[in-house]
Amino acid sequence: MNWKERCEVPIVRIEGVEVPRVLIGSSPFIGAGQFGNRSIDYYKKFSDPENIAKLLITAADLGLPAVHIIPYETVMEGVRIAEKETGITFYKSGSTLPDTKASITELQQLGVEIVFIHGVITDRMNVRTIQNIEEHILAKDMIPGVAIHNTLPVLDWLRDHREHLTLKTILVPFNLSGTFVGDMGKAQRLMKELKMNVFAMKPLAAGALPPEKAFRFIFETKLVKVATFGVASEAEVQHSITVVKNILKG
Repeated sequence: MNWKERCEVPIVRIEGVEVPRVLIGSSPFIGAGQFGNRSIDYYKKFSDPENIAKLLITAADLGLPAVHIIPYETVMEGVRIAEKETGITFYKSGSTLPDTKASITELQQLGVEIVFIHGVITDRMNVRTIQNIEEHILAKDMIPGVAIHNTLPVLDWLRDHREHLTLKTILVPFNLSGTFVGDMGKAQRLMKELKMNVFAMKPLAAGALPPEKAFRFIFETKLVKVATFGVASEAEVQHSITVVKNILKG
């Protein structure tokens, strides 16, 4: 079954492909550092792909069979299990690892459509490096984008160099508190000037913001096409998806 048959959130078209407006993110699944003391607990819990699959299955049951993949083996296996158990081919976008060529191939094999170059690479702000990776992504019949970690300097640099790049889509920290962003006013001005497709990551500021406030801000700005958000429990999945559906319904 195709994800669109079960999707209960609005869909947006980006560079010719349809994308749900929210995606389950993978950062908790790899114990990413932004979660502080919770990172080790998340890493231990999600070292078992079955625990990842359980949350993705819950999300699919609630009408969101969609995930943004960081291509760690545990994450990829969790996605495979969820797809097998639900009979749904999930919508999948993804980010490369710093070892880009190997991870691009892995993402292609999973059926990813939009691939974001890892923020560690983007943050070096080297046009030729990004061009080379763009070409590799395009050769695999996928859409290239860039993930950004060092938000304001890279947005500023991208504004001045985007004519040298093919990509039209960015994955960038964006949230009500400005956590991982800095000056939110400046960030929004730069995004408006760029006129690129914006995927927002860290919308909940690593769990510091309640979903009701976080998602309302994200979607009321009109700058964000898609938001990826991390979840670490079935309760978080249920709460966040319910909130998102109510906000986007309005």
